[in-house]
Amino acid sequence: MGSVQSCCGGHPGDTKDRSAQSPPAQQKAAPSQPAFPPVDKSVHIEHPFLGGQQAQDVTEVYDIGQVLGVGQYGTTRVAIQKATGRKFACKSINKARVRGMEADVKRELDIMHYLSGHPNIVRLKEAFEDHVYVHLIMELCTGGDLVERITAKGTYTERDAAEITRTMLKVVAYCHDNHVVHRDLKLENLLLADESHDTLLKATDFGMSVFLSPGQHLHEECGTAFYMAPEVLMRDYNELADVWAVGVILYILLCGRPPFEDRDDYVIFNMIVEDGKPDFAGDNWMNITEPAKECVRLMMTYDFKERPTARDMLQHEWIREGGVAGDNIIEPEVLHRMRSFAAMNKLKQQALLFIGQRMSPQEVSGLHDLFAS
Repeated sequence: MGSVQSCCGGHPGDTKDRSAQSPPAQQKAAPSQPAFPPVDKSVHIEHPFLGGQQAQDVTEVYDIGQVLGVGQYGTTRVAIQKATGRKFACKSINKARVRGMEADVKRELDIMHYLSGHPNIVRLKEAFEDHVYVHLIMELCTGGDLVERITAKGTYTERDAAEITRTMLKVVAYCHDNHVVHRDLKLENLLLADESHDTLLKATDFGMSVFLSPGQHLHEECGTAFYMAPEVLMRDYNELADVWAVGVILYILLCGRPPFEDRDDYVIFNMIVEDGKPDFAGDNWMNITEPAKECVRLMMTYDFKERPTARDMLQHEWIREGGVAGDNIIEPEVLHRMRSFAAMNKLKQQALLFIGQRMSPQEVSGLHDLFAS
C-alpha cells in the first residue's frame, strides 16, 4: 500500500527524520559497543560529500547513544552534546550506500540549513563527515507523531483539523517563498516537538526536497503514492504539488483514510490520473461541514494551474485563525481508521527497511514493485 517512489531510485532521507523521537522505555542493556569506527583525522577524505577534506569526529562533540531508527542508508541515534548535556538526534548516513548521490546529501543539508528559521520545521544544528559517514545533528522531537497524538487525545474536532492544516500550510508557504518544494509531505513526516499540550508540530524529512526557480517545472516522479498529485505522475509539475499533498492529509484527518487507496501503487496512480476527484460519500462525511470539504476540493484541484497556493489557502474562512471551523466532534470511527492506516504504513516501512538493508542501492529502487503486488 502506497510505497515510496523516491527520485533517482532512493535518497539519503530514507534514514527517516521521523525516527528522531524520544526512545521507548529503556530495558537493561548489554555493555554498548562504539557506534562508529575510530576516525583517523590525519588522513584526508578522498571524495568528500560536504566539501572539506579534513575528517571530523562527531564523538569528540557528542556522546552517541540509543538507536532511534534504522534506514536503508544508515541509522539515527540519540546524541548528547558533551558541553551542555542537551539531547539531539544524530542521523548517520553510510557513504558507501549512497555513493554517486553526493549531490542529494548536500542538497538535503543545504535545504535544512536554509529553512532552519521556521518554528515548525525540524532544525538541523550541524553536520560532520568522516571517512565512512556523514552525520547530521538535528533537533530531537520527543512528542511522538501526529496520528499518535490525535488518537491518544480521544476526542477530535474540525477546529483541531483546521489548526493542523493551518500549520502545514504555513510550512509549505514558507518553503515556497524560499523556492523549496518538499515533494514528500505526508502524515508520517509530522512530529510533535515534545509531550506538552500546546507543543509545536514539526515537518521533517527533506530528503526529496529541491530548490525550484520561479516558472521552473520538475519532471521526476517523486513522493509517496497516496499523496502524489496528478501532475507529478505525468512528470510536469511545480511547487503546487505540495498543496495537493496537504489536501490529501486534510482528507485523511477528516475521514481516516486517503482519497485514493489500493494495495497496488499502480492502481492508485491510475485512480489519481484518470479521476483525481476526492469522494465525499459515506456516513462519516455527513457530519463534516461544507467549508471543510471545500478546502479539500480546492487543494486537490486536478489542474495545478487552477490550484490555489498555500498562501491563498491560509486566507480561507475554514482554515484561518478564528475562522468558521467549529468544535463539532469527528466520529470516533475516523480515529480508528486513521490509526489503522498509520500502523499499516509503519509496518510496511519496517519491512522495506529490513529488506533494504540486505540489498544493494541499485536493487532498492525496485522494492516498491515487490510490495505493490
